[in-house]
Amino acid sequence: MSEDAEESPLALTAGLLGWIWPGLGHLKNGDGRRGRLVMLGVVGLFLMGVLVGGVDCVDRKEDGLWFVAQAGAGPIALVTDAANTLAWMPFVQPMPGAIHWWWLLIVPMAAGVSVVWKAIRMPSLERYWREVGFMSAQLLLGMVALAAGLMVLVRVVLPLLPAD
Repeated sequence: MSEDAEESPLALTAGLLGWIWPGLGHLKNGDGRRGRLVMLGVVGLFLMGVLVGGVDCVDRKEDGLWFVAQAGAGPIALVTDAANTLAWMPFVQPMPGAIHWWWLLIVPMAAGVSVVWKAIRMPSLERYWREVGFMSAQLLLGMVALAAGLMVLVRVVLPLLPAD
């Protein structure tokens, strides 16, 4: 029997556990640190989204395609959708004032993406936090450069174009 055939039940079980709760598959495979880092990143990013968008941002009836992507985070998305459907009041609306400071969440969002990406992609976690910091800085600088380029496009280039 080949190695792939022998590993497939383990991979399937780990994948299913990882969907039930992000990072649980890594924990089952004995990679506790990596599992906790994935858990921290995925659950943190999901909760940040709910904090800013409210429970209504997870809605399988109104936003079916978005919900398919959100369901990849596991049952936490299903529970959030149920809370939205049942109109559980404490978190139905976005956090008051969040619309004015949403951009501050770009920093923890970049860090969360980096935490998950590096936890999954790095073969060894020796220089993990250094790599996470470097990737977070790259993401933030990329977003700043993109925003600056779009601002130049909208405020300088587009007004120069003929209106007709």
